[in-house]
Amino acid sequence: FNPGSTTSSSTLTLTASSTAATGTVTVTITGTDGTLTHTTTISLTVNAASGGLPAGWTDTDIGSVGIAGSASYSGGVFTVSGSGADIWGTADSFNYAYQSISGDQIVIARVASENGTASYAKSGVMIRESTASGSVFASVLITPANGVAMEVRPTTGASAINLAGWIRNVLPPQWVKLVRSGSTFTGYYSADGSSWTQISSTSVTMATSATAGLAVTAHDNTSLNTATFDNVSISGSAPAPDFSLSASPTSLTITQGANGTSTITINPVNGYNNTVSLSASGLPSGVTALFNPSSTTSSSTLTLSASSTAATGTATVTITGTDGTLTHTTTISLTVNATVNFSGIYQIQNEASGLVLNNQGKLTNGSPITQWTSVASSNLDWQFFPTSNGYYQINSCKSALDAVVQSASTAAGAGIIQWSFGSSGDDQWQPQANSDGSYTFVNLKSGLVLADPGGSTSTSTQMDQETATGGSNQKWMLLLQ
Repeated sequence: FNPGSTTSSSTLTLTASSTAATGTVTVTITGTDGTLTHTTTISLTVNAASGGLPAGWTDTDIGSVGIAGSASYSGGVFTVSGSGADIWGTADSFNYAYQSISGDQIVIARVASENGTASYAKSGVMIRESTASGSVFASVLITPANGVAMEVRPTTGASAINLAGWIRNVLPPQWVKLVRSGSTFTGYYSADGSSWTQISSTSVTMATSATAGLAVTAHDNTSLNTATFDNVSISGSAPAPDFSLSASPTSLTITQGANGTSTITINPVNGYNNTVSLSASGLPSGVTALFNPSSTTSSSTLTLSASSTAATGTATVTITGTDGTLTHTTTISLTVNATVNFSGIYQIQNEASGLVLNNQGKLTNGSPITQWTSVASSNLDWQFFPTSNGYYQINSCKSALDAVVQSASTAAGAGIIQWSFGSSGDDQWQPQANSDGSYTFVNLKSGLVLADPGGSTSTSTQMDQETATGGSNQKWMLLLQ
């Protein structure tokens, strides 16, 4: 303070040494006169000196490099230049700007640019036990032409390993992240630093005291690769490994006496790789759940089976995954329809057009199924033959051929034809009862529904399959003959 005491004002000079800690702090100024004391504050930000590295950072060349590397820092941007043949094999050669660390860590940086001429020049984040060329390490490295990868050396002097191959078309600018949790190392990349994609996760035996920072190699010992990094952070206390659950599909419709399946997937978070035990709750009366397997590290097939007297309606089934104190859930919407008694001969009438399915009197495979005004004619008559799990053949009384999706297509808009019964599922339909007494017919192969395109009233319109919307052109009344 100049002066140190005053009746009016004083000039405060704050001076940072060359090794002062960087960052932002609140400085409190206190004024005292006898028993009177008052304060004010100043927000002070200390940046690293332009051209130098922030306090606690060190730069060094690792291994045998052809050209000395360097690292500098200015305005929140690290610029690191490195020569070296590669970060690979049993011994590495590159430039490394790093901090000394201890224990679990999260290392994040955005590789803003790199100018190496070799397609496998590499820049990224690394946690490394020591600066020896054959040290154990884990890294997430990005190249100017070949994408991003997670590479590790699991033991000292061993050959480095690319865990998941090169993920192509992921090029700078790109965020990279490496998380250490005990001996588990997990690598990620991101386009925005918010939504992360996991590359891989593995175990590396590494001392608690290690190093973490920015690694750059030219993949060419006669040149330099210069990379710029921003949004760099190295922080301790890596988040604990965890998991989430997902189901596919998330909704099932089954008939009394039938079953349906959904795949339950364990999604690892922060390198999680334990076994999860699965259970189901919220099952309607008469419905049972079977997981295969019941405990898994990856995925399980859930089969929900309804007895012939199972309660009908829609219920939310909760799937719970448990590993010790970790518990997570996902849900499946389950609809159980009443058993349908389709004995007899029917005309199948569309709600939108008022017309009925018509095989046009054709007796051959491939003939389009259209619609016609309801009259007494075997061309318009159909029978239902059960197959399995609540599905039926819709069989023409005229031709004894079935209503089939053309070319076994799974695309919306594919036409409906008649064809001999096969085994591909495109000729099997699940009737789902609607509240107005009509039915929606869901194809086993495609999951799409039988429809009158656009609710057409033309008798020449070929029926098709569409994504279910609940529209009247997708609802059918059964007229017993």
